[in-house]
Amino acid sequence: MAAGEAQLLYELRNVGYEGPFLDQNYASTAILAGTQSGEFQDVVIWLTEEIRVLGKLDERICKSEDSSTFILELSGFLKELLCPYTSLTSGHVTDRLQTLEAKLLLLDYLVNELMALKMLEALKPTAKSNVITLHESPTAAALKDICITLGMGKPPNNVPPKVLFEKINSHLDDVLRSEGENRLSKPLFCPKQRLTAEQWAKLERVQRELDDEYDLRRKMLLTRLDVTIQSFKWSARVKDKEGTIAERYSEKRKILDSLQAGGRDTDIAALLGARETLAIIEKTSSAGVRKNTKSKIQRHIIGMVPDRGGRAYEHKAPPLEMPSWQTQRSTGGGGGGGRGGGGRGGFGGKVCRIVEL
Repeated sequence: MAAGEAQLLYELRNVGYEGPFLDQNYASTAILAGTQSGEFQDVVIWLTEEIRVLGKLDERICKSEDSSTFILELSGFLKELLCPYTSLTSGHVTDRLQTLEAKLLLLDYLVNELMALKMLEALKPTAKSNVITLHESPTAAALKDICITLGMGKPPNNVPPKVLFEKINSHLDDVLRSEGENRLSKPLFCPKQRLTAEQWAKLERVQRELDDEYDLRRKMLLTRLDVTIQSFKWSARVKDKEGTIAERYSEKRKILDSLQAGGRDTDIAALLGARETLAIIEKTSSAGVRKNTKSKIQRHIIGMVPDRGGRAYEHKAPPLEMPSWQTQRSTGGGGGGGRGGGGRGGFGGKVCRIVEL
């Protein structure tokens, strides 16, 4: 066994691997066979799964009898992991992981990534069970944010409200003088007159009603999402993947649960602190929005399609139609002659006059 393979087995043992790959002969045979070997795939899957759990990644690798499929899934995982070795992620599929150096490079990279993630996990501070959580009012939380933003530090516990607001005003004036008036845009909510206590109460009631309504809308959207995910499980093809779907969805669902209620982002303090830039709505096609909505499917852009015409302004106008009474008017009799002539004044002239009316 080469020195590189021996070092690899030593590092595998250090990161917690206890499978048959630790045997030197077994490892040499598996590495020589590469991705066509189930034993080589097993150790790669174990390493990537450990990295996926600790790094909270989305891509997952499954065992496959087709080596090309396995390499494609592995390339997607390495790209999400931001692998710096382009030889492992680019090029033709059949050309990747063909040499002994490429296989050892892959295993060494995965082992080192797993080792780094385990070290970071071990350095995280342990959660203390005796932590006391203090619930502060929205007003106190808003004043705390103001003091932190202006760099005032923590005010004394017994400071009068008038003194506190005077200090806030003085610090705010200092910031505006140093940073300029453009530092703060105009407020979004700017009443022309000072609101009375009754108006403040009415405004707070409106805010609560809107907050409850939009909380209900967000809850409805999340319920629709749950039903949609559940409908995918009805297919017979995913019966053996229900655990995987539930695991991946639960991770994303926890983040969405925190966004279900507006909370401090939609209270009266947020309204008073909102600036006019908040009213600017970006188009869904703008770069700032598209960076969060892009997907692998949307990268396939439809090419040029044939022009089928149909534009009205490209056609010639139809010729003007001759009115049906035009010929009658030119050939009709006057006051005499013809069939309607004589003492009756002419039948044709009467018809023309009636049509003209």
